[in-house]
Amino acid sequence: MAVKHIHTYAHTNMNEDQSSYNELITNITNVHSFSISINQAS
Repeated sequence: MAVKHIHTYAHTNMNEDQSSYNELITNITNVHSFSISINQAS
């Protein structure tokens, strides 16, 4: 749910400057990596 929310937020803000968009993409990547780590730890 959280990942989906962040992903939607990124798409909603695509008209912002490129650096902000890249920062959002980095955050999404970090969340996905964290989720994968949690899943592997289970």
